[in-house]
Amino acid sequence: MDFEGWSSKVNEQDRFSKIRDAIINKNVISFDIELGIPVSEAVPVSGEIYMSQTYEGNALVGTHKGAYKDLEKTYCALMDYAKENSIDIANDGYDYYLNNPADTPENELLTQVVFPIK
Repeated sequence: MDFEGWSSKVNEQDRFSKIRDAIINKNVISFDIELGIPVSEAVPVSGEIYMSQTYEGNALVGTHKGAYKDLEKTYCALMDYAKENSIDIANDGYDYYLNNPADTPENELLTQVVFPIK
């Protein structure tokens, strides 16, 4: 399945559809993105900085190796796997980087993609 086919599977209000549309159409849009840093103890709330917790439970997980621009291939593969195996996943998957792009060659970048299972 290509990126167009994948994006048609999710609600048009979904953040990935908004990002895809912005990239394809070169539009400036507004959307919320959560960025996180693992911490060992609570951080006080300050303005838009707050504590949250990632999903705890069963999830469909895949590791993408390579450029971030190709990350949608891993999202598509996981969504196809879920459909083929009747796994009911949430549309709000997320990803996190396993190594540092500042000191890792692009073809060696590792990104974990997670879809919580409903």
